[in-house]
Amino acid sequence: MKHGNDGRAWWVYAAGGLLALTLTHPASEPYELHVLDGLAGRSGKALAINAADQVLIEANSADGQKCALLWSAQGGLLELGTLGGPSSRAIAINDLGQVIGGSFTAQEEWHAFLWCPETGMRDLGTCGGEGSQAWALNNCGAVLGQSTAVGRQARAFRWSEALGIKQIGDLGGGVSLGIALNDAGGVAGISVDHGGFLRAFYCGGKGRLTGICPEGQWSAAYALNAEGKVAGRYLREGGGVQVFSWTEREGLREVEQAGALSAMPKAICNQGQIVGAIEFHPDEWRACLWDTSGKLVLPPHMEGVAHSTATGINDQGIVIGQAKLKTGEQRSFVWSIGAGLSWLPTASDGSNNTATAINAKGTIAGHVGSPPKTQPCIWRRPVNKAEAVDSLVTR
Repeated sequence: MKHGNDGRAWWVYAAGGLLALTLTHPASEPYELHVLDGLAGRSGKALAINAADQVLIEANSADGQKCALLWSAQGGLLELGTLGGPSSRAIAINDLGQVIGGSFTAQEEWHAFLWCPETGMRDLGTCGGEGSQAWALNNCGAVLGQSTAVGRQARAFRWSEALGIKQIGDLGGGVSLGIALNDAGGVAGISVDHGGFLRAFYCGGKGRLTGICPEGQWSAAYALNAEGKVAGRYLREGGGVQVFSWTEREGLREVEQAGALSAMPKAICNQGQIVGAIEFHPDEWRACLWDTSGKLVLPPHMEGVAHSTATGINDQGIVIGQAKLKTGEQRSFVWSIGAGLSWLPTASDGSNNTATAINAKGTIAGHVGSPPKTQPCIWRRPVNKAEAVDSLVTR
C-alpha cells in the first residue's frame, strides 16, 4: 500500500499562535525498497547502518537463538559469532565497521563485546561483577556500556584500547547507565542521585560527572551530539514532562511545547535539531522536530494516522519515523523541512514496515513484515541518471 502527501504545509508553533509554512520545493523523491536476502527463511531486523551502508542485523539462528550479522553490498551477510555461548545481540556499528553488543560466554555469563573486521569478537569484561553490556560506540573505537560491579551495583563504563574498561561513576546513589557517546568521549546518561531520584548526567572526556537537572527532580538524557549537546526531559514540580537541551556552555534550555501534555525526545543531529514526539491529547502522539532555537515544528497532517513518532535524523536534516494507522498497520515515513513528507514503500504484500536508522547519505535501514516473520531491508533514493552523467563528466 502506498501513501501520498498532497499537502506541502508545515506547522510551526510560535508566540501568538500556529503558523503555516508553505513549501516551494516538491515532495521528496520516492525511496526504493531493497530487501536484504541471505537469511534462508529466518526472521531478521536491521538495527543500524553506517556511512559505508554496512547494515547491522539481528536474526534468529536455526535453533531459535538471537545472533548478530553484518551485511554489506560487497560481502553479503556475515555472522559475527558469540563469546562462546549460544547467542549474541548487537547494538551499534561505527563508520570503521566495528560492532558492539552483548553475548553469552562459555561460562553462561552475559558480557559486552566489541567486534572488529580484523580480529573478530572481543570480550570487554566487567567492572568486577558477573555481567556487562555495551550500549554505544564512537568512531574512535571507544565503547560505552554498563557493568555490574562488586556488590552487584550497575555502573556505566567507558572502554578504550588504551585504557581498558573504566567506571564512569554516579551521582551519589550507586547506580548509573550510559545512554550516548560522542567522538570526543563525552557521555550522556542517567544515574540515581543522593536522594534516590533518577537524574540525567553528562560526563566529558576528562571524566567529570555533571548532573544536568536539579537534585530531587526526575530527569533523563536520551541523546547526545558531536558538540556535546544533550537532549532529554524532566518531570516538572507541578506535573507534566518538559523536553530540554543542555550544553556545558549554555546550561539547560527548555524547548517549546505549546501547552502539550507531554513530549519525548528520540534523537539529535550534529546541527542541534532534536526529533521525537509530542502529546497534545491523551494517548495521541504526533511526530515533531525542535529546531536549533528550540522552536517546535510539526510535519504535514498524515491522513488516517492514529499516532506518529520521529525516531532519527541525519546531519542533512532528513528525519525518519513511524506511524500507527487507524487500521492497525505500521508504516514508516521520511520528511524534512525543505522537501516535505513521503511514505517509505513496503513489501508487495502490504505488510508493516519499520525504519530504524538513517546514515549521512540518507540510506535508511529497517525491516518489513511483522513478528514472528520480518525481513531486514534498506531504502535508497533512485539514482538520478542525469546527475550521474554530470558527475562523471565533471570528474
